[in-house]
Amino acid sequence: AARRLSEKDRRELEAIPGRIEALEAEQAMLHAGMADPAFYRRSPEMIAGAKGRAATLAGEIEKAYARWAQLEPAQTD
Repeated sequence: AARRLSEKDRRELEAIPGRIEALEAEQAMLHAGMADPAFYRRSPEMIAGAKGRAATLAGEIEKAYARWAQLEPAQTD
């Protein structure tokens, strides 16, 4: 049986699409920068930081979609 969303969960559900959009936009900008051959002429620390952020973003996007899927069925009440 689907449960009713609390007010907090409802607000979270409403915010998730915007959060995903922002994370995906940042990811796209980061990937575009990393696609530039000049990117790899930067310091190893900067390259490692960008790669780490790319991995973090992928995880955050995955978690946001999972949370959205978790909350969405409850919305049908």
